[in-house]
Amino acid sequence: MVVISKDGGQLPESEILRPSCLIIEWDSFWQKIQGTLLTDEGFSLDVASERERALELTKANTYDLITLDLTLDSERRFYWGLQLLENLKASGHKIPPIIVVSGTTDIDVVIDVLNHYPVAYFARKHSFSQSAIRSEFREATFRIAAKASRRRMDS
Repeated sequence: MVVISKDGGQLPESEILRPSCLIIEWDSFWQKIQGTLLTDEGFSLDVASERERALELTKANTYDLITLDLTLDSERRFYWGLQLLENLKASGHKIPPIIVVSGTTDIDVVIDVLNHYPVAYFARKHSFSQSAIRSEFREATFRIAAKASRRRMDS
């Protein structure tokens, strides 16, 4: 990627601000898929596989995108992701675009999330099309990357 500074010179790779994403996902398989797709799109990444780490990172950093699994444990005992969304909403900070990538089959939870939070929802399945996931992520990240590019040009 080539970025031109205000004075017309090319910025070195080390000075290019990349959009950032926090992946909140307990499953290492899905962490890897999302991480690959997002780094291919130019994002820098942080990953949290536990609720406490996700809360810590969202308090300490500002992200251009968050991907979120609603259940942050393999037993799906509780929708920790919903609580995290509520914490983000209550914080008063601008909430970045969020892509919920979840295997939950509880339609009431899905409808609640879509009605109350600024998210895109991707239903995670055991069988999936990587091209479909890539398309969803690309669409969601395109607007973010464009916004980050404008920020770079203004600085």
